[in-house]
Amino acid sequence: MYIFELFLTMGIIITTLYILRKDKFLLFLAVFGLIIPFFQFDIPNWLFNILSFPLFIYVKLFVPKNMGGSYYYSPFIIIPLSMYGWILIGLIIKTIYSYFNK
Repeated sequence: MYIFELFLTMGIIITTLYILRKDKFLLFLAVFGLIIPFFQFDIPNWLFNILSFPLFIYVKLFVPKNMGGSYYYSPFIIIPLSMYGWILIGLIIKTIYSYFNK
């Protein structure tokens, strides 16, 4: 089951990066979102909470209390969630930027 989830997750990530190859800003944010979960233990906690804003929102709103070490913190969930969260933030920034540049 985990091998299937691994291939599915990797396929989703590679397909997303392939689709975003023409938009450099969103591609940068997608790669940034892929890298951020691995910085968890290398930077201070307050800075990690700022840089991993989508994960911070996920943990505060959707993960039940006292669920340490559960499926909620699986890399199959955390890594794509971080990547797509930053893509969503980038789309919001692009929309606001285009709205003010009319």
